[in-house]
Amino acid sequence: MGLTIYHHWLAGNVVYARDERRTNDTVTLIRRVGLSPVVISEVMCDPAGSCPEFVELFNNGGRPFDLAGTRLRDAAHDLELITSLSVEAPAFGCIVLTSDAEVLLGCFPGLSADAVIELEGTWPSLNRTGSGSFADSVIVADRWCLPLDR
Repeated sequence: MGLTIYHHWLAGNVVYARDERRTNDTVTLIRRVGLSPVVISEVMCDPAGSCPEFVELFNNGGRPFDLAGTRLRDAAHDLELITSLSVEAPAFGCIVLTSDAEVLLGCFPGLSADAVIELEGTWPSLNRTGSGSFADSVIVADRWCLPLDR
């Protein structure tokens, strides 16, 4: 049993008779409908010793979820590419995102290398103490940059 995700595409076109540039008259919007198959299950922003920060994703769908094109960001930075490769989060399984897979695997000897992805983009500097009156947030987004979880 898997989660069904639908994407709705809406294209709007406005025509104005005296428009000098008709090539910019259309806008396309996309929205995802349904529960997200991938949720953020853990954020380690202040690891012990020399271990790198990590974010754990859990696939709560009944079938594998391809992470190709997915993105990650914190409150202060833009979305960064997790991976451009086809990497599947197993059904009801976890994937760990980090800036340094080799060091993370050394910190957690029982962790499978297949469960760790080293971010292709720049790793966000997760806020450990909160700036102002709020702590940092982590957002994972799909290949269309629509949030999957926060």
